[in-house]
Amino acid sequence: MKLFKTIPLEGDKLSAEHLASLGEGESITAVCETIAEKDNARQNAYHVRKNIPRPDGNTYKVKTSNINGTVTVSLIKE
Repeated sequence: MKLFKTIPLEGDKLSAEHLASLGEGESITAVCETIAEKDNARQNAYHVRKNIPRPDGNTYKVKTSNINGTVTVSLIKE
């Protein structure tokens, strides 16, 4: 799996630290090689959105693509 935030990020997992580093209007896309990786990235994103609130009051929007095998997480104003 590769994670992108304008530039490639190190790591093989979509983590809470990656999502916490998002600024307004930014997004991270995880390009997954298998369905299991895509499901894991999607579950991690939903877990962070639900259980780790941002101090600025914003929240995350999670989009998945089965065709491309991607999970995109963007920051939106709540």
